[in-house]
Amino acid sequence: TAPSGGGVHSRTPLTLANSVVWNNGGGSLATVAAPTVTHTDIAGGFSGTGNLDVDPAFVGGGDYRLLPGSPCLDAGSNAALPAGVATDFLGAARIQNGTVDLGAYEGVAR
Repeated sequence: TAPSGGGVHSRTPLTLANSVVWNNGGGSLATVAAPTVTHTDIAGGFSGTGNLDVDPAFVGGGDYRLLPGSPCLDAGSNAALPAGVATDFLGAARIQNGTVDLGAYEGVAR
């Protein structure tokens, strides 16, 4: 049977890092093989190095940038960044303050 889930759905082995999986209907992860999850804020928690289970403090209203004081700031793994990824979805430098943030955007919403 195919897995179902609201946050991440994978039919192949999955490695997830420096991510936020939060407020997804139908659960957080659905995979056919045991995933490797590290340095990720995941609702309901997940075993793995550096994982969190806390409100990421998004701006809200469809804006997934992090607010000042978010526990996801500087909580990632620089070593887990894919080769060649130097910027976030808005073009900001991917590593600020020495350590990558969790999620799609680096730094805080201003």
